Amino acid sequence: MTKYILSLLITVILYSCIPTQPTEEEKQEALQKAVFDSKITEKLLAYERLKTFLENNAAAIIAYRDSKNVVQVVGTDSTYLMSEDCYTFFQGNPSTDITNVPDSLKTQLTEIYNAIGKQNIESFTVCNDKRISIEAKQDKVQKRLHVVHALVWNTKQWTEVYERSKDTMLNGNCIYRLGLHEEVGY
Repeated sequence: MTKYILSLLITVILYSCIPTQPTEEEKQEALQKAVFDSKITEKLLAYERLKTFLENNAAAIIAYRDSKNVVQVVGTDSTYLMSEDCYTFFQGNPSTDITNVPDSLKTQLTEIYNAIGKQNIESFTVCNDKRISIEAKQDKVQKRLHVVHALVWNTKQWTEVYERSKDTMLNGNCIYRLGLHEEVGY
């Protein structure tokens, strides 16, 4: 009987730790309250410098990352190289940080990145077809919801990655997107 009560108590405690999902109303309210950050628009020229660098060097960057993108076949010792159309770079992981580019590009990329400031950039994505996205920051707005502040260029082929979003056009070719992102925790 004691084992039953103990297992029931552990089950209740574990389930009580799982956060509830935000409601549709909470999601809608979070996006409605989100505002475009003037600090991001003030640094637009620095972000555009990174965008131009990534566009001009997309083929070399993607080829370099493809040459290191080793995938292991589950349940075997077999590995193979896998090509991707896009790669995302962010700090904190050696396989995805900004130094994971050809040596000939590291100095210039680091200079551009430092000019923006590491506090003003979460990540950036570069694609074969020259799509570029720079995530400037994320604001935690409630529960498990974040509003992502992203600058996006060459969007004809871009698929939406956010459940909900609102946009504004900057300089005629850059979209400043506020995208709602929900944490998925277990």
